[in-house]
Amino acid sequence: MDYKDYQQGYREDFCYFKAKVKLVEGLLNKIFSNFTHKLKILDIGPGMGKEPSMLSRYGEVIIVDIEPEVVNKWKKTNFTVVLGDVCNLPFENEEFDVIIAMDVFEHISEDSLAIQEVYRVLKNGGWLIFSVPAYSWLYSNHDVVLKHFRRYNRKEILYLLSKFFYKKIYHWNFIFFLPIMLLRIVNKYTNTNYVKKIKFPNFINYMVYTLLLLENFFILHNFSFPFGLSILGLVKK
Repeated sequence: MDYKDYQQGYREDFCYFKAKVKLVEGLLNKIFSNFTHKLKILDIGPGMGKEPSMLSRYGEVIIVDIEPEVVNKWKKTNFTVVLGDVCNLPFENEEFDVIIAMDVFEHISEDSLAIQEVYRVLKNGGWLIFSVPAYSWLYSNHDVVLKHFRRYNRKEILYLLSKFFYKKIYHWNFIFFLPIMLLRIVNKYTNTNYVKKIKFPNFINYMVYTLLLLENFFILHNFSFPFGLSILGLVKK
């Protein structure tokens, strides 16, 4: 869960964040059989959610984040935590089997340098799992408040990943694309300096979570939705 979302009042039990962690778990299950050893995993910018705890079932997890509060939180756990910048990762070449970067690259002004660094520290045959917000034309005040430099089109992200050997790109959050799209378009013409938190009753939160899990199911069976609010990537070095 992004630190900015945490500051807006979201918590890890919100449907979107729960479903995204389950999606990463599903993708890891798909690639885990390719390895005969416990994985060494780098989790970049995990924020305040449960992602690192889930990842720890697959091997050793190292966390890097640029937010001191995030680093202080994870230092209270058994994880190795580094305060650092994805554009200058303090690791050796080809050190990690898997790198996770969910909703990270849009926060980086030099995203090509960040991906270059990810490529450097990833082992040959290693995997990157990432997500970024989709569609440049949806960029709005919502993105400004969350300190996004950009949103991505499919061609743009494929260009940035051109050095990777295998690339599988999906759209995610297809189900709620239209209503959120309308909200984002309206948001283009507002001057608010905050993101309004979406509040669901528990049963609605569960229903939305279930629908997002259904999307996860299709993605994990290699079905690519024609559009969605996020771009999800599974790529191999």
